[in-house]
Amino acid sequence: MNQILFEVNWIGSLRSFFSEMVLCVLFSVGLVRQIRARNKMDRSKTRGQIKYITETASIISWGIITAVLIVAVCNGYFDIIVAYKLGNYCEVEGMVEDFRIREGCYDLYFVIEDVAFSPGQTASWGYTLLMTNKSVIQGNGQHLKIRYIPYGGDNAIVYIEQIE
Repeated sequence: MNQILFEVNWIGSLRSFFSEMVLCVLFSVGLVRQIRARNKMDRSKTRGQIKYITETASIISWGIITAVLIVAVCNGYFDIIVAYKLGNYCEVEGMVEDFRIREGCYDLYFVIEDVAFSPGQTASWGYTLLMTNKSVIQGNGQHLKIRYIPYGGDNAIVYIEQIE
């Protein structure tokens, strides 16, 4: 009897999405606070002008970081979770080969039918060892069906099924 070992879901993914968006909101709040502080600044003296330029550079930096963070979070969610739910994924079935895991790290590597997987390196939207205390992929010779989405030079695992 086959057993599903892992599958991404809307609820868990949305929870992760919203927690990462909270980080974006915090960056945005910091950006607004810096803009307000800069607008109240006295620019009449040289010291004030230097501080104004420094604050402006800081605001621009915060703005860029916030924008990049928001885009990255949204892209990861839509490129992986939404694509999977719409059926836009690749699938491979076979025996696990070249299985490697480093204890104490979240470093895992294995190959199935010439498709390499390295879940510890993938975006937080797919399967990673951070989600569990141990890997559902046990070692060489394990017969699995994996659905994945090529993402960022790696393969984000969205589904793992143990084949009996």
